[in-house]
Amino acid sequence: MTRKSLLLLLTILLLGTLALAEPEAFFDNARINDMIDENYALVQQNGWAELVIPQALHHFGKDRISPNALEVGQKLIDHGYKAYVVGGTVRDFVLGATVNDYDIATDASIDEQLEIFGENLYLHGSGSGKTFGLIQFPDEAIDLATLQNIPAPYYGEPGVPDFDPSLSQSDSPLFDSFQRDLTMNALYYDLRTGDIIDYQGGLYCLREGFMDTPVEGSLALRTNPIIIRLLRFKARYGLRLSDSLEAAMRSNAKDYARNIEPLEAENQLRRMWFGGYAADCFDVLMDYDLFGYFHPPVADICHTEAYQAYARKALGRLDADKASGKIVDENEAVALLLYPAVRKLAETMSEEAAIRTVLDQEETVYEWWMDTRLLSEQYLRDLLAADPERADRQAPEAAFLDAPLWANEDIASLIDENHAQVLEKGWAELVIPESMHHIPLNTFSPNAVDLGQRLLERGYKACLVGGGIRDLLMGRPSSDYDVVTDAPIEVQRELLGDMLELHTVPGGRTFGFVHYPSEVVDLATFQNIPAAFHGLPNIPDFDPTELTSTQMVNDSFERDLTINSLYYDMETGDIIDYHGGLYDLRAEIINTMADPLICLENDTIIALRALRFKAKYDFDFSEAMEAAVQARIAEFLAPIDREPLAFHLPKFFAEGYAAKCFDVLVDYGALPVLFPAVENAWKEESYQQAVMRVLLTIDNRHDDLEDGDAAVMAYAAILAYATQDGEVDAALDAQAVKYAFAEGEREAVRRHMIALLEVDMPAAA
Repeated sequence: MTRKSLLLLLTILLLGTLALAEPEAFFDNARINDMIDENYALVQQNGWAELVIPQALHHFGKDRISPNALEVGQKLIDHGYKAYVVGGTVRDFVLGATVNDYDIATDASIDEQLEIFGENLYLHGSGSGKTFGLIQFPDEAIDLATLQNIPAPYYGEPGVPDFDPSLSQSDSPLFDSFQRDLTMNALYYDLRTGDIIDYQGGLYCLREGFMDTPVEGSLALRTNPIIIRLLRFKARYGLRLSDSLEAAMRSNAKDYARNIEPLEAENQLRRMWFGGYAADCFDVLMDYDLFGYFHPPVADICHTEAYQAYARKALGRLDADKASGKIVDENEAVALLLYPAVRKLAETMSEEAAIRTVLDQEETVYEWWMDTRLLSEQYLRDLLAADPERADRQAPEAAFLDAPLWANEDIASLIDENHAQVLEKGWAELVIPESMHHIPLNTFSPNAVDLGQRLLERGYKACLVGGGIRDLLMGRPSSDYDVVTDAPIEVQRELLGDMLELHTVPGGRTFGFVHYPSEVVDLATFQNIPAAFHGLPNIPDFDPTELTSTQMVNDSFERDLTINSLYYDMETGDIIDYHGGLYDLRAEIINTMADPLICLENDTIIALRALRFKAKYDFDFSEAMEAAVQARIAEFLAPIDREPLAFHLPKFFAEGYAAKCFDVLVDYGALPVLFPAVENAWKEESYQQAVMRVLLTIDNRHDDLEDGDAAVMAYAAILAYATQDGEVDAALDAQAVKYAFAEGEREAVRRHMIALLEVDMPAAA
């Protein structure tokens, strides 16, 4: 693919109009089939034989390979090295399956790869001592490895080329093909010539629908612990095993399984559960009597009809979730599979002891990776809590109000009375009890509720605050659950252990992330009133030298906007409002807790967030807020540091209202402050229209885009159409002064900018 056509592809992808043609069926070509038959006869006779299918015959062009993989390969070739796409990419193309896995093999040594790719190459080692590389691009990672040598145990075996068994690497794809797990994964695409190369008869195996190993099955299975990959591929593709592999598996499957290192077992087994074919993997493991071996806690019950029906139903649900586009968590699958054993043990011991006992048993074949055990533990707790036979309730599920809170006349009156007091005194406490608003605690995230209960049981306060309450009252879904408490950091650390990740922001305040399997819940100690408010009229008395507080009212003054300063007391169910936030939410007004000028001067991030909320909800600023923003927005935004801006700015473009955000930034003159390179262009109607077309496309496709991708595309449009004479790097340099690009983000923006500038974007749109 030429550079220009690659850039064109990026632009077309941006617009969501790319439609790749279906590839011609590989095995429909009679000439290819004849070559495959001839080659397989030689492989059967000699142990291996080289088959080269030129690109002119197979039609698998570089336009079907990831641009990132092409970039890696081309750099290697430009430096005089070989470069092959190998394994899953070629296999899936031949099968007509979606290609999403790009591995590149080369004769360049590790040191030579480091010289070419520098700090972009991340090295990692395998259990056998081999070192492999990972090159991270903004949208994917490309695996890179030096061609490996034939495994030492194959030395002297019939049909194996002569080789030096003391070496681990090679410069030959032939030698590398012998260390591949299966013949169908030993297919090479030469990035220089476009040839597909097969040394082991892998194409024949794929065409005939069976799997085989490069050497005799029992030797391969003893040498290379591939048994889980073998069975996973069998389930995924519906392929049978060769006669020799089938015989070896039926005779010695558990012996082969014992050769697998515990960490590799965990890694490979988990891949069975999140790919969308988990139920088929379960059946394959059961067929070879290996499910109970790999999951010892259920070994004594997995052969019962009841357990098998349960497992197929549970895994089938995960497969359905995957098919619908949801992200499947393999930790949930492990918990589901082990749950019957936990439930049985919980009849004779505590639930926590039952969970520990079962997961300890699982550890006899597993080595848990990072915090995966903790995640599976939490899923098991959730299953026990939701089991209708163990508790007279179902797992809590998110709910939304049938009518706004203020539709209740009594509540509306309380809101009006409170607002009058806030206007008179600066702040006034409004408490709406659960008996009036009827929003039960189990309306909210089960994980946030669990966190609150842990704090309450230790005698501390626990409240939900901010976005989760605001969005519920607006009838919107929310994934933003913040918990605040009077528990000090030390108590939080003692209570939550490894689940709590602490971070400190400029100014010295410390906050926590509490990691649950399905989400992260923010946790903070009540903050104190900002020191800048000390001595102002109508502010509670406070010690300006303290960062935290035990008082909820003090915390409320530290919030950015009144609509984000609403609390739900997790002990009483009360909704608490100190600043007329409910009134502002009902009136669709954005306001601060005190004089907007003082608040925006004290915390410039508030101005940025206020602009985003205005675009997101189409709210109006209060009169005082409008005046402050209109008069001094540049002063408020200019001091924002690069790192905080890099955290907040992507949110403007990732949630489906990027075009509205652009309008707001233009209307208030904030765009050139946040994007210095647009200073000379941002007021021009043609510029605004060009950017708007791209942002509307992003909004229409935001469900299909990762947050980072949406931001990259938006930045590219905003900067590209303002560049003078195509000076892309100058625009990016100006932006880098204001904005801290994440790793790889600047280059991704640059690629999209060039694409936009080289294509007639208005016509394409």
